Amino acid sequence: MFLANRGNIFLVFSQRNSDTMNSLNKMENSVRVSLKNLGVSYLDLYLMHWPESSAFGDATDPPTKSGSEYRQFLNRFETTWKAMEGLVELGLVLAILI
Repeated sequence: MFLANRGNIFLVFSQRNSDTMNSLNKMENSVRVSLKNLGVSYLDLYLMHWPESSAFGDATDPPTKSGSEYRQFLNRFETTWKAMEGLVELGLVLAILI
C-alpha cells in the first residue's frame, strides 16, 4: 500500500539498452510488476541507460567497435526507444529520456 501522497513523489525507473529488454511486451510486463509492487498506477520518468556509448569513442577516446557493431547498437537503441514510447501510449509512463 502506498502511504505517501502520490503527487508529492516523482518516480524514476531506468532501463538498460539491451537485447533482453528491448520489446514493448517485456518492458510492459516489467513496469506493471513494479507498479503493482509500489501500489501506483504510473511512473513519472522512464530512463534508458546507454552503457555502450564509450565503446564508440568520443573526442578523447577512439572507438573500439566496428561499423557493423555500431549499426547493431543503433538498431537495439531504436527498438528500445520505440518500446519506451509504447509505455507512454499505454499510460504507464508519463515521460521517457536517455
